[in-house]
Amino acid sequence: MSTSARPYSGPGSVYLIDANNFLYRAYHALPPLSAPDGTPVNAVHGFVRMVQAIRKELTPETIVAVFDSPGPSFRAKLYPEYKANRPPPPDDLVPQFELVRKATDALGIPRIEAPEIEADDLIASYALAAQRSGKSVVIVSSDKDLMQLVGKKSDGGAAIEIYDTMKNKVVDPQAVVDKWGVGPALLGDLLALTGDSSDNIPGIKGIGPKTAAELLKEYKDLEGVLAAAPGIKQKKRREMLIEHAADARLSRKLVELRGDLELPRPLEEMKDKGTDPDVMTAFFAPLGFRSLVGAAAVAKAVAQVTARSGGETVGAHELQPASTPLKLDPATFKAILADDEAHLVETLAALAKCEAVVVQVAVDHSDAMLANLVGVALAGVGDEAPAP
Repeated sequence: MSTSARPYSGPGSVYLIDANNFLYRAYHALPPLSAPDGTPVNAVHGFVRMVQAIRKELTPETIVAVFDSPGPSFRAKLYPEYKANRPPPPDDLVPQFELVRKATDALGIPRIEAPEIEADDLIASYALAAQRSGKSVVIVSSDKDLMQLVGKKSDGGAAIEIYDTMKNKVVDPQAVVDKWGVGPALLGDLLALTGDSSDNIPGIKGIGPKTAAELLKEYKDLEGVLAAAPGIKQKKRREMLIEHAADARLSRKLVELRGDLELPRPLEEMKDKGTDPDVMTAFFAPLGFRSLVGAAAVAKAVAQVTARSGGETVGAHELQPASTPLKLDPATFKAILADDEAHLVETLAALAKCEAVVVQVAVDHSDAMLANLVGVALAGVGDEAPAP
């Protein structure tokens, strides 16, 4: 079933983002938003928030954004009417297609697209390749065509999952059955019978999902249905299946996912390496994404402090006594909880008189780009020093 269970996460997990699918959904789900120069950015903002949330909460080993590419795919060459009924995208979404690609680069997320190849086929090829190498694959999408991959697994590999971030739902094989009446393995056959109006795939007129599911349960698969058509009792259904058998077979080719493509970039080269704060600031500041710019500033400051300290973290078991032990008398400590403006002013005034000040920042994530500030502890040396 479709559940709110947590998808695969952490080491060994590979997240494949259906970028165009999410961009359209974000555009329609979010209110209009413009950069200071008037450029529409609502869909880009939603996309960026989603990617950073995945990074922070699910910490995938690899996260890749897969885009559709301009130019006719093999489906359009096979059937020129493929997707010909689609209206052009809204005017304020058009500039966001290129902008989201640049945003993906600024986030340090590998971006994959290939001429005349649809994102679905690239996702299928990467998903199956990753699974064969023992990775746990999560496809971030709501596309029904990709549901054909749900539950697929190779020897020793985990079953492929689909994660709908907007609904916080993981789609498993039972969810496909609940929605379509058949499992992922027969979904392509069902779509071949029903057609798909959104992609202008013909199917067989008069055959809806419920009827298609019933036929597939009785006759096993598409070819079984077509072979049995002359003996079907309902006259109209029998005639439509016989008359439009060629359309159904064509439709089956159109909905089939290609999982055998040569990968444009090896998966092992695309592990998540985090972000570059300077690149983040340079790209997102002109767009008015203040929270991202602020996170980049914090990340840069943390990196600078880490560099000055040698970039090493020392555990308590590694500490050695100082040559001259520091004598501390707890009775002399002054503790101030700066939980309002007055206490903060008092604390800063006391620290201003100290010989030295130590600052410790408490955050809720080890990656500064993804962390939220929890608190700040300050300690000073001197007679007027407050303790943290």
